[in-house]
Amino acid sequence: MEDSLWVKLHPSGIVPCSRAAHAAIAPENGNRLYVYGGAVQNGGLAPDVLYCLDLTNGMNNCFWTDLKTVGVTPGKRYGHNMTYLHPNIFVFGGNIGTKLANDIWTINIEDPNKLEWQKLDQSPESPPPRMYHSFATCNHGTAKGMLIVFGGRGENNHPTNDIWGFRRHRDGRWDWTKAPYNSSFNPLKRFQHTAVFYYNFLIILGGRTEEEIKETPIQVYDTETSEWVQFTSFNKFRHATWISENFLYSHGGFDHSSPLISKNDLVEIDLIKLLLGEEKFKKKIDNILDLQAKIQMQMNNSGLSFNNTNSNKVTPNLSPTNSKDNMVYIQKNDMSKQQLSNSPLGNKFYGNNMVSNNANNSALVNNNNNMNLNNRPQVQMNMMQMNKPKTNYNVKPNIVVKEGEISTTNINEGGVVVKKVVLDDKGKYKISNDMYDEPLQDQFIKYLLNPSEWIKKKEPENAKFRFKATEVIELTKAAINVMKDQPIVVKISTPCKVFGDIHGQYIDLMTFFYKWGEPKEGPNGDIHYVDYLFLGDYVDRGTMSLETICLLMALKVKYPANVHLLRGNHEDRLINSNFGFADECQIRLGEDPAEEDSVFNIINIFFEYLPLAAVIEDQILCLHGGIGSSVKKIKDIEDIPRPVEVIHEAMTTSQQAVMDILWSDPTDFDTELGILPNTQRDSNNYGNIVKFGPDIVKKFLSDNHLSYIIRAHECVLDGFERFAGGSLITVFSATDYCRRHDNAGAMLIVKTNFEIYPHLIYPPDGGNRNWMDDEEGLKKRPPTP
Repeated sequence: MEDSLWVKLHPSGIVPCSRAAHAAIAPENGNRLYVYGGAVQNGGLAPDVLYCLDLTNGMNNCFWTDLKTVGVTPGKRYGHNMTYLHPNIFVFGGNIGTKLANDIWTINIEDPNKLEWQKLDQSPESPPPRMYHSFATCNHGTAKGMLIVFGGRGENNHPTNDIWGFRRHRDGRWDWTKAPYNSSFNPLKRFQHTAVFYYNFLIILGGRTEEEIKETPIQVYDTETSEWVQFTSFNKFRHATWISENFLYSHGGFDHSSPLISKNDLVEIDLIKLLLGEEKFKKKIDNILDLQAKIQMQMNNSGLSFNNTNSNKVTPNLSPTNSKDNMVYIQKNDMSKQQLSNSPLGNKFYGNNMVSNNANNSALVNNNNNMNLNNRPQVQMNMMQMNKPKTNYNVKPNIVVKEGEISTTNINEGGVVVKKVVLDDKGKYKISNDMYDEPLQDQFIKYLLNPSEWIKKKEPENAKFRFKATEVIELTKAAINVMKDQPIVVKISTPCKVFGDIHGQYIDLMTFFYKWGEPKEGPNGDIHYVDYLFLGDYVDRGTMSLETICLLMALKVKYPANVHLLRGNHEDRLINSNFGFADECQIRLGEDPAEEDSVFNIINIFFEYLPLAAVIEDQILCLHGGIGSSVKKIKDIEDIPRPVEVIHEAMTTSQQAVMDILWSDPTDFDTELGILPNTQRDSNNYGNIVKFGPDIVKKFLSDNHLSYIIRAHECVLDGFERFAGGSLITVFSATDYCRRHDNAGAMLIVKTNFEIYPHLIYPPDGGNRNWMDDEEGLKKRPPTP
């Protein structure tokens, strides 16, 4: 704030996943920031963990910690808010996933040996459930120590304008009281606003309102007189707000005129000038200025300097009737050095420097508001010349850090130096251009998981593969070891993304990642809160099978509990030796696929350890083909031993179950019941590839207490297709399959409430490349995937 300089932090430690609608609070001295809850991409909720960003050792040595709490926690939620009253953090309200809440929780953050959440009992009269409200602590006057809730969005999805106070009594009880209004004026109903205290004044800034209302005036509630006063409009929402000195700052947010475009402006509001615009506040502002001046003079006479801390030991009542007593209090008390340095008036501070108690709605603010801050008149201060900080209008960051790079700015000359960097094991920067310092799986991910770059360049089909055969084999063996430790039927949590056949069409996979999030940490990454499930057929047909399978293996090694790979019918050497994968290994790696130590052979060994099915939250069975005629129970799959060799002329129950899981299809229509021959796929008339009707699906679901089956295996025009009255869904992710079908590709997102949403992509310009575009090659392939 003193240097008017943005600095991007690079904390080490356990970094929280990306989130929105979370709550954050920086108590007192601002050396620590606490973050809890929030919503993540695809309808999920952030982990039920309290994180702390510790800046005690400076910005260059800051680090994240996930605090280990004991006992029951507030639970996952978003749209809630937090505030601080020494020594406790408080959490109130929000959306807990299925409904709105009005519970209130607290935790003492100054007792590291017992970090325990406590749910506070509430009085019979308490605020109705809500989300996107404000929650702030008053530290001055008669309302000192009261936690104030204002506004929010209620259970009927409409904004509210009620104000509630939560206070502790001497006997330890907490209760709510609804704040009175001493005038006929009612504040604007709003949500996604911010609220901060400046002495006795609760300042409400921005927010969203009823649809027909586009103006959101700044409104101030005086806790001493219970009166509301309205000022000029501030038409932003989901912004961040804080107070430093006598200035209110707001960064980010969305403008009502362009609600889908976030802004990157920093707005500064002089609170003295703002509040002096109301006649009834003038006496109180004079008291504030007198108080600040006297404290400054005492410190100057004592030769002391301010510490910029946020203690609230000096908390005068600023009502005009009590101003004399307040001045006497300051003069009579012989403040020690510690008391003075802990004054609420920090270095150059002539106001309440409390950090915003509402960091929930942290987005962006536009400077194109109605306040004309640059042209405001100057106000003469009595008894002292106040040092106004540097103006921060429209300040863009002077230090910009891109992923994988650090840019340092020479502030005097404006020059920029860019250096490639990586982090060492302590989170410090070290200059290095050598990617091979990283674990092997990270090397693959770093090169392969760049959706925007791959979509632009579209690697040619005969390009030499970026990695050596020895590196691919080492990665594959690591993936085999991971697979050996996991069951043949994996359990998956929601939310999750489900992908169908990819078939070496790597650009399609990158397009899904580019549009709807990637399996990684950092920008556009969602791996910490979304599981990724792939239903097989990673290789063949398309010309980038090596990129596809190597990226998926690397992700599996790096995130074994979050990335799940099932086996498809093309994860079989009898099939992929004829439909492109063997040719690709030979051309792009320069190897003989028939050799025992070839990449082609080692990857096919990996395929033999792949799981055959997954169950999402005990509700949804996922597999590549279907249940066929032999799979009656999930245990039938669990009993199949690995490694699994696919025997096409099945002779045993287990061999037939594998064929059903990998090759079977639903019947063509919901009216076709029972088990029917699959003559399209079973060209040799072995009788081991079948179609199963909707009656088979519904009986299987009933017998196994499931709700749905999700499978892949068939090219469907829209990328997904429902069967059996919606009880079975087919998903296919490769677009324009074999350059013949002009089909869309789909990916399914399964939310925590088991709603299933398809997301579609369409064939890229120029189509996809295949290893077999000639008629003879196409004759060899099965008519469907």
